[in-house]
Amino acid sequence: MSAWERLRIAVRYTFAFGGAQLSTFLSSLSMLGLVLAISLLIVVLSVMNGFDKEMRERILGMVPHITLHSAIPIANWREQMALVGQHPDVLEVTPFTEFDALFMRGGQIETAKGVGIDSSDPAAVARQLAGLGEEAVAAFAAIPNSLILGVGIADHLGVKPGDELTLIVPGAGPGQEARATRFESLKLVAVLKTGTELDQVAALVQLPLASDLAGLGTAVSGLRVATRDLFDVTRIGWELMNNMPTGYYATNWMMTHGNLYSAIQLSRDLVTILLFSIIAVAAFNVVSSLVLVVFDKQGSIAILRTLGAAPRDIAMIFVLQGAMIGLVGVTLGAVLGAAGSLVVPDLVSGLERLLDMNFLNTDVYPVSFLPVDLLWRDIVVGGAVPRQFIPSVEKGVRAQMNKGVHAGYPVVDIRVTLVDGKAHSVDSSDMAFQMAGGLALREAAAAARINLLEPVDLITVRVPDEFVGAVLGDLSARRGHVLGTEQADESHNVINAEVPQVALTRYAIDLRSLTHGAATFTRMFARYEPMPESAAAKVQG
Repeated sequence: MSAWERLRIAVRYTFAFGGAQLSTFLSSLSMLGLVLAISLLIVVLSVMNGFDKEMRERILGMVPHITLHSAIPIANWREQMALVGQHPDVLEVTPFTEFDALFMRGGQIETAKGVGIDSSDPAAVARQLAGLGEEAVAAFAAIPNSLILGVGIADHLGVKPGDELTLIVPGAGPGQEARATRFESLKLVAVLKTGTELDQVAALVQLPLASDLAGLGTAVSGLRVATRDLFDVTRIGWELMNNMPTGYYATNWMMTHGNLYSAIQLSRDLVTILLFSIIAVAAFNVVSSLVLVVFDKQGSIAILRTLGAAPRDIAMIFVLQGAMIGLVGVTLGAVLGAAGSLVVPDLVSGLERLLDMNFLNTDVYPVSFLPVDLLWRDIVVGGAVPRQFIPSVEKGVRAQMNKGVHAGYPVVDIRVTLVDGKAHSVDSSDMAFQMAGGLALREAAAAARINLLEPVDLITVRVPDEFVGAVLGDLSARRGHVLGTEQADESHNVINAEVPQVALTRYAIDLRSLTHGAATFTRMFARYEPMPESAAAKVQG
């Protein structure tokens, strides 16, 4: 029997035009199970991806990645902003002032956390007021007593843009001197609607007004920092805090929203495992349907055997039938799932309008709408590596990055794409895929060019005039880059230079010896720079 004949018979048994009612019914039932399972998997994964995306881009787009606080008001905040901005992993720094606020409108009262932002700072405007139009932003900047409220607070108070509200600020905050309670009349210029939990707490005013209300004068409460890597804020915050004067401490988004982000990831993993179980049941249904088809076609099998068909030909017919059921079911399921993912937000919005209710409320959920993020890899990737183990691969890669792939130093500034892999029904486990992810990163790094980075410090040396030449020569010998010199007074010069930290290990002793104890210096972390090949060779041994 030729391959074409086997395929033709399998098609007749699978699809309705073959006239085999029970066979086609069982095949259609199996296809339907796969279509529903695959489409449901894609839709749910798209929704979970949407929550993850909204968490990273919308919520964490407005929440500072790192917040630097001070035990006392920060009077020289502009200088401290410049210092923080020198860190290589910092994208932007903005000042802020926080105060406890009580808003009153008629008989309605709402509490909020008031935040003052600098309306002249483009970074602060872009991050905090991204959901507002240009007119609202301009009005906020032009009116000294302007106010922007989250839509949740505005709805509770029953106010709209243009209304006047009374702001009550308590007489003293923690660790502050007692002062009279402040009453301030504010004009609501805009209502902030982000669709997130921030709508329930946001109350923004001008930075000078906030500092005045908080009793700080021209000082601010702290600095908001946006970083390049959301998941490395602990290390970055520690480095920033070490460069700041005594009395500063750092918090990050993981302390306030980390549990929520972890809950989203855990929910996604659990739902994925559940849906894969449904797919496994659908696959078992295909096998059981083929068994029933074999029993139903015993007469046809006997006729084929009489006509000379070998047992292998008979087996291939039913294998082809199972393959066609799987192919059609997975294809239709992927198409239906992708289409469903695109229409499900509108469908949910329509049901909310029809039933006059909100399925998601920011009092409980992080967003007030159903987010969807359809990823191509959810449709075409993931067969070789089960989806429940993809987070394990990421853990392994991140762990290997921290351990290092070259000379034992952590790895930064890389992008990792999971292309393919293999799974085993018995040996596959979370730890196995973590190890595989780490090994894959090491193999990829072995085939790539790795640059060792070294920390560079900005040092300022105050030295008597007669020792300037000797100090400059010594800095050059340490691979230092002199930024400039300036006259401090009649007998002293100040030298500014950037020097690798490794060359400053004994600098205090050497400088004292070089200048007979007449010079002093300060240092602070500046950034990371690629290490010269000659120096890198010494580090690598």
